[in-house]
Amino acid sequence: MDPKWNANNVTEAMNLLEEPAHTIKSTGLFKEKPIDDIDVKIVQEKSGLSLVPSKQRGATGDPVKGKNRQKVTLEVPHYPQDDTVLADDARGLIKNSTAQEKMKMADVVNDKLQTMKNKLAYTREHARLGACQGKIIDKDGSVIVDVYKKFGIEERIRSLKLGTANTNVDALLRKFKIEVLKERKGVVTNGFIALCGLEFLNALQYHDSIKELYEKFKQGADKYIDKNETTQISFYHDNINFIVELDEFGTNADLKTDEALLLPTGGDLFHEYLAPADINNFVDKKGKAYYASLAPRKHNRGVDIHTQTNALPLCVRPDLITRLKAN
Repeated sequence: MDPKWNANNVTEAMNLLEEPAHTIKSTGLFKEKPIDDIDVKIVQEKSGLSLVPSKQRGATGDPVKGKNRQKVTLEVPHYPQDDTVLADDARGLIKNSTAQEKMKMADVVNDKLQTMKNKLAYTREHARLGACQGKIIDKDGSVIVDVYKKFGIEERIRSLKLGTANTNVDALLRKFKIEVLKERKGVVTNGFIALCGLEFLNALQYHDSIKELYEKFKQGADKYIDKNETTQISFYHDNINFIVELDEFGTNADLKTDEALLLPTGGDLFHEYLAPADINNFVDKKGKAYYASLAPRKHNRGVDIHTQTNALPLCVRPDLITRLKAN
């Protein structure tokens, strides 16, 4: 096999491939945090959840001060994928209809890597949606850790009473934001994202107390709407971006259509820890978003492809997340 197809080069190439513009990913809410281990040690402090710094083995650890402080070790989920490109897969394929250039094996492998990256990106987005609800979830939606329960934090749930015509929705939204801002404990924020189900957003936009504001928003929507249709901001009001959650995963992580998640932005609140791959080239090195490795099939009859991502999204202040119900 061509030496250029080593794991380092193929991994770099995979990370350069286009990544689907999933809703949460596109907001930039989660900040990637590469780590050189497969575990994340979290301690509960007054200001929220924080990482425990790593030290040499045998060194004295930092004390956990105060009563009822918990330290939890979380293993970064490992999401591997394997596929194959056979030698015959490139036979007769056309890369450019004008030049009639036949597709080479490298092109077929590249297309396969793109497909595999798309699936891994979808898996990461699913995990981010779980983290926005205070949960670390597996790919089937099962809960690995409920952060609220683990650290004794009460989930903040509020109703906008959108089914009642005389509700002052604007006043309620402002009240719910102020509740969060008062609990920041030094965290600097600059706004909010409301990740919405479609029914919730429709009820909000056309509520008697909001409809006129929404109509004015539509008239000047070009000032607010992202041109990428998959990340369209459906409504911007009072420093809140109301965005429809477009992805449906078919698991219990899916956002209910009549609910929304009010998420503060601007602070260092939403992390996505990236662990290294279980591939010799990358052990004990800082993690990357995606990994890929190629190996020739027996008798050189094609290429085996292995890809993976090792990502743990986590909100370190789940007490600042508000679940909004339409009614």
